[in-house]
Amino acid sequence: MSPVWAEILDKINHTYRFKLAKQKDGPGPSDQSSFYHKKRPVLAFFTGVHDDYNRSTDDFWRLNYPTQQNIVKFIRDVVLEIEHRGEKLAFTKAESQHQRGKGRSKFKVTLGVVPDYAFAGKGLHLDVVKENRPAHKAGLQNGDVIIQLGTVKLNNIYDYMAALGMFKPGNKVALVFVRDGKEITTEVLLEE
Repeated sequence: MSPVWAEILDKINHTYRFKLAKQKDGPGPSDQSSFYHKKRPVLAFFTGVHDDYNRSTDDFWRLNYPTQQNIVKFIRDVVLEIEHRGEKLAFTKAESQHQRGKGRSKFKVTLGVVPDYAFAGKGLHLDVVKENRPAHKAGLQNGDVIIQLGTVKLNNIYDYMAALGMFKPGNKVALVFVRDGKEITTEVLLEE
């Protein structure tokens, strides 16, 4: 993290006009983690997921080359802006799940969903609900926002992971989600 990231991104994005979801997650679940732990300012770019994300069916013809080119130019311009400043960027520690007292949860169950990692609102926004998995069987759809699992209110993905850690395969759990502005309560049978 660095206190200047938002300023730099907003300045560069004035040209590109991307819809940016800026999150202060710190180490994150990717390559930037090792730099963050050495107190280096980190910045990770993520464009979202789709049904074939990280699967063998994700192939070159699925790429949106014009948009990809603009994303690469945007990142290049961010790097050039950092270089142009000619100063070492300050590092700030992000509020992580560990600082919020949740720690890293180990869980043995799944809903069969892919979260929208760019979602900045409250709850767990579902980018993908996999067919014939627990969430799908319970009636959830892509775009729904889970706000409660069991007794745990979900403000973010960390709350979701902590909640999953409370359950075992075969548990039936109350689940509250929002679709089209309406709260809906259902029951989900969790699977391994």
